[in-house]
This record gives sequence, C-alpha cells and structure tokens, in this order.
Amino acid sequence: MNSVTVRNSQIKTAEYMAQCGVDLIIGSHPHVMQRVGKIHTSAGREVACFYSLGNLLSSMKELRENRESVIVNLILKRTESGVKSDISCIPTLCKDTSDGYTVSVLDGLLTHTEQISEDRIRDILGNEGVIRKYPKFLLQGSAVLRNIFRDSGFLM
Repeated sequence: MNSVTVRNSQIKTAEYMAQCGVDLIIGSHPHVMQRVGKIHTSAGREVACFYSLGNLLSSMKELRENRESVIVNLILKRTESGVKSDISCIPTLCKDTSDGYTVSVLDGLLTHTEQISEDRIRDILGNEGVIRKYPKFLLQGSAVLRNIFRDSGFLM
C-alpha cells in the first residue's frame, strides 16, 4: 500500500495477462498512481498497462499522492485490420471542501500545490501516458446526453 514502485508480481501478472490476449490492463489497490507502460507480446501486439490509477476519490491523507489520480480516456475504433485504440489521461486531484470532497481536473491556472501534483502525475505517466488537457465535459451514464453533446460539438 502507498507504494509508487511496481512490484515484480504485478509485472509478471500483467505480462501473463497480455500474452493471454488481454487488450488493456488497468490496475488498482496501492492507493497511489503507479507507472504506465506498454507490454509487447510474442504475437506482436502492444498492450497498454496502467499498473495503478491511484484513488479518484479519497479521504486518505498519509501521502499527498493518495489524492492524485487520472481518468483514462479510451477511444476504440473498428478498422479493416482490427481495432485501433487512442488512450489519453486526464489528471485529477481530490480536495477537501467544506461539504466533503471534490475531484478537480488539473488544468488551466493551477495553484502551487496543484502544479506539484500535476508534475508528479506527468512523471509517473512518462512518455506512455498522453495527458489530455482541458476536457470540455465529463459525462456519466446517459447515452442520450452524450450523443446530444457530441453532435453539437461540445465533446471531443
């Protein structure tokens, strides 16, 4: 718990899953973000692996990293040769508020503390995790609303 270091058992498990045909690996549990990587299989496939996304919503205060996370934005498109994926990340920070907790997207003008969090997230993601800046909307649930916003050009 609370370790940004990926354990050998995590690496071996992820490699096994990729060799068995898994297309995307998203891990969890250590309560902090861990690195992102690509696993190359013997079949020539490339599998994106997020060892841990951290805590999206958390009251944990042991480490600053307990409040940092990313939302993975995954777009799948069917092509003649199979499925093409486009993966990007939206960095977030969970903050205490007077009425509980708020999850904020780290974009635009950031406070010093927010900038430290965004820099740490960028370091963890490295070159593999493309950060998508300035999402216009984050919608959950309603396919009807999602289609309305997409058709009107509000969604990327």
